[in-house]
Amino acid sequence: MSQFVVVFLLVFGALLAIAGAAIFVVFNWFGKGGTGENSIGWGPVKVKLSRAELVIFVGGVMVMLVAVFLLPEEGPQPVAYTLGTPAEPSEGGEVSGAGTGIHAPGSQVTLEAKPKPEYRFDRWAGDCSGIEPECSLTMNSNKTVLALFQSTVALSPAASAAPAASAPPAPREITLPSSINIPIASFALPSGQFLLTSVVDPAGGGTVRGGGVYKAGARVKVEAVAASGYLFRRWSDDCARFSNSSACTVTMDSNKNAHATFVKIVVPLTVPSTSPIRP
Repeated sequence: MSQFVVVFLLVFGALLAIAGAAIFVVFNWFGKGGTGENSIGWGPVKVKLSRAELVIFVGGVMVMLVAVFLLPEEGPQPVAYTLGTPAEPSEGGEVSGAGTGIHAPGSQVTLEAKPKPEYRFDRWAGDCSGIEPECSLTMNSNKTVLALFQSTVALSPAASAAPAASAPPAPREITLPSSINIPIASFALPSGQFLLTSVVDPAGGGTVRGGGVYKAGARVKVEAVAASGYLFRRWSDDCARFSNSSACTVTMDSNKNAHATFVKIVVPLTVPSTSPIRP
């Protein structure tokens, strides 16, 4: 049942209930008649009605109850999200501010990239972007932030020699993998809680909703949403048996992985045929 239909039923039922209650109050204030029917009017025009107002009121309440019953069931909510902060290269520096890597949903986290000697901070990648050494995040999903550092050690004269007319070096290109491997053991999960990790392949092909830290035994619905220009293809890992559906349900009795694979939409190029040129 779509959310629009549920909202419509709620509003329609509320209007019916309000109308029934209003008619009932008006009839009891101004009505003349027995208990079985009321009449209302002014001057020579009077209208007799039965207790239809009660039927309208009860009908409105019933419609609202049906709408509440049709409301989509809200699954278990994550008790926390994970924040991974690797550095590239690992000896180039570190990221402070992540704490234990486990954060409450909705919490604000400020990270700072700190280069080591002979390195400088270059830029962020992953769930942070930009060249400023500080980055602020709202923890509404599992996040991974990659800090990129560059060496400041000068090359030897022979290695650094280059023609004067040569073009400036191109910026370093970093291709992020579909997921940055951060060992689960690096997160100190409390007893009775497990981590649901979402993986997107290829990176940028879409998103996977539902990742986070959950209480043991929770049944979590995970959904794969394709990005523009992509289609969902299949699940793997702990969602493999749901391969034909973009939704997957997992029971959190251990740490789980939901791996979604997307494919790029390729539009075939059609070349119109031409008639041969006749002399």
